[in-house]
Amino acid sequence: SNIVLGSLSIDLTGSIESTNHSTGETVELKFEPKTRKVTGSGFDQRSNKLFEIWGSWTDSIRIKNIRGCSTSEIWKSEV
Repeated sequence: SNIVLGSLSIDLTGSIESTNHSTGETVELKFEPKTRKVTGSGFDQRSNKLFEIWGSWTDSIRIKNIRGCSTSEIWKSEV
């Protein structure tokens, strides 16, 4: 039998690119090891930057619209 003591966690690390195949829009995200921070940008089908993303996946993530210069929180931890 196996016994696990303590808390388990997974640290995301590296980069990811996701594409909306209907619109051609993409998002590129970078996950920082051990800091739990995420940064990234979103682009239209012509590779024009639309928005920036930053934050921590244990706290909150914010997005800034490049064209309208508006910033909003898109995710917040409830812990």
